[in-house]
Amino acid sequence: MVRFKPKLDYERKYWKKKNYLRWGFFIAYAIFSVIFGLQTTLFMNPINGFLVFWTPLNVIMFIAFTIFLLTIFISIFIYRPYCRFFCPFCALAFLFGKISPLKIRRTPYCTECGICEKICPTLEGFDISEKGECYYCYRCIDFCTNEMFIDTGKIAQINRLLTTYSLDFDSTSKEKYFDKIVKSIIRLIIPYKRVRALEQLNDALNGKKDMSQDAIQNIIIRLRTMFPTEIKQFEIAKYNKWIEQNESRWKEKLEPVHLDKLFYGLKKET
Repeated sequence: MVRFKPKLDYERKYWKKKNYLRWGFFIAYAIFSVIFGLQTTLFMNPINGFLVFWTPLNVIMFIAFTIFLLTIFISIFIYRPYCRFFCPFCALAFLFGKISPLKIRRTPYCTECGICEKICPTLEGFDISEKGECYYCYRCIDFCTNEMFIDTGKIAQINRLLTTYSLDFDSTSKEKYFDKIVKSIIRLIIPYKRVRALEQLNDALNGKKDMSQDAIQNIIIRLRTMFPTEIKQFEIAKYNKWIEQNESRWKEKLEPVHLDKLFYGLKKET
């Protein structure tokens, strides 16, 4: 299967979009609906254009089909033109999306790498954008250099290991078990950030600063309770050496989707 890669524009700048066309069309749609009824506005929906094959003499359906063909042609040059400029529902979604409490936001752990700004197809990845055009495609989250490679299955596995040890089902020494858990956490971090993230992990273990991922932070809290002595003996240099010895081997075993993310994260310094 061919994997299509979206193009990252590293020179992309934020510009505040003008919505005169969108609201002009929305007002015209509303007036037309009130005066002539909703039934007569069917031609404004390009999807209804397919009905022209069943009712070829219906003028309204022919107009809808024409709008459909124009939309397909304009889409070559403009991303989602009908949704962004003509669709009355999308106009309302845009209005309420700006004030929605559920919009995607940056966390305090944002590294300002700018990948989300470059991958977002609607220019809503910028911190100053209002997120009205965001339709939750989650590209920004998928390619976020602070969130990449967090595997929920492996997090669950780490929690199972902690539970097993807390119930005395494993006779491994506390030092070796703590070492095993720490190494499992390190493997969750994206390859080119593992060494730097190790310092963040050390701070989290010592209660200085929380990890950005709640799931990992919950594991850290459990570790503080179960391994207080081992945490005091935590050696960053030891794990840095372990990372350097295994980094190349790990990269060879990455899944295709992870390779894509790593490619975008490393393609250019931002």
